[in-house]
Amino acid sequence: MQSLASPSVIRKQRTLRQLQAECHAAKRTLTSSKQASIEAEARSAELKAGLVRDVQRSLEAGQSRVAAAERDLEVQEVEGKAALWREDICRSQIKRVAGELKQSSKEQLGQRKKELDSMLERVAEYEHLKKTPHQDAQVSMMAKTEEVSHRGQCAALEARQRVGEEMEDIAKRIEVAKEQLVKMRVKCSANVKELMGRFEDAKCIYEAKVKEVAEQNEDLLQRLAMIRAEHEDHWHESLQKNSQLQKERQGAIQQIASRSQELSLSRAAFCQQKSAESRRQAEARLEQMKRHVQDVRCRCRERVQLGKEMAQEKVRIAQDRFAEHVQSSELRASEALDIRDKAKAEFQAALFRCCGAADEAHRRGLAEVAEILMPFDAWRGFSPAGLRPHTAEASTRPVTTSSGVEVWTLKVHTAVGLEPVG
Repeated sequence: MQSLASPSVIRKQRTLRQLQAECHAAKRTLTSSKQASIEAEARSAELKAGLVRDVQRSLEAGQSRVAAAERDLEVQEVEGKAALWREDICRSQIKRVAGELKQSSKEQLGQRKKELDSMLERVAEYEHLKKTPHQDAQVSMMAKTEEVSHRGQCAALEARQRVGEEMEDIAKRIEVAKEQLVKMRVKCSANVKELMGRFEDAKCIYEAKVKEVAEQNEDLLQRLAMIRAEHEDHWHESLQKNSQLQKERQGAIQQIASRSQELSLSRAAFCQQKSAESRRQAEARLEQMKRHVQDVRCRCRERVQLGKEMAQEKVRIAQDRFAEHVQSSELRASEALDIRDKAKAEFQAALFRCCGAADEAHRRGLAEVAEILMPFDAWRGFSPAGLRPHTAEASTRPVTTSSGVEVWTLKVHTAVGLEPVG
């Protein structure tokens, strides 16, 4: 039954996947068209923003130029006012200087008049006192008085002339400053007129550009509205078609799903039955495996116990053998020590005899015999009390074993001859 149903299910799944792919393709076309319209609107907005920025920049440039012209005019007005202020200051200083000169000349004239009056009074008094003898002095005093008055009048005239000349110079400078101020005002008015003309031209150009941009924007908005309406109509039609096709496909899919659900239920029942059977078999195998594991564990414990007993027996046998070996080694060592002591005593006795014979040969003048008995190279500086020869005793060393037995062994290097003791 499953082999008969599987091809139909596969075909239904294929059709379902095809329908889903078509739905996704329709959705992608719809999203792409929406994206295209959004991009067109964004481009139009960017174009409009660029035109607005250009217009704003041109307006700002015109305003900056007008502001610069106004600043220049203000600077020129300030300079003209400063020139007038300087002229006023010069005029006030000239008036002050003229007033000071006039006042000083008046004071000088007053002082001189006072001096002349005092002199005339003294002369009059003197003349009253002495009229006849002093007529010559009176004449001289009158001449001096006339001379002083003449000098005062000349000084006053010179001061008046200087003040007049300075006033004329001040008037000329004021006229020149007024003429320069008039010229500057005319120039500033001409500059302002020129700048206003430029501003009006820029304003007209800006208004023309704004009008052109507005017309282009209106045209672009109309075209975008038409394109949007066309796209919306196309989207509505495609949505209706897709919805109808989706409904049909959903009906087919529901039928396929109901059939597949029936098949899945039957397959699930079969799988449950099969799983129950396999579970029973697995439980039986599990019980058998548990029994086998218990048997194996028992045998392993027995083997471990047997191995322990065998190991203990081997250890005991090895210990017995080692003890026997140690006893035999100790016995051999004691025997070797006895033999060594005996040989040492015999060697010592023979050595003493050789030494005595060599000494006797030396006393008798038999050096060759003494050399044969005791060679000079082997027995150089020999003394039975303080030296001992290089013998087998010197070539051995004591070694203590693990059982505490001292054993004599050969050294690495041996030599022939004697070495000092101590």
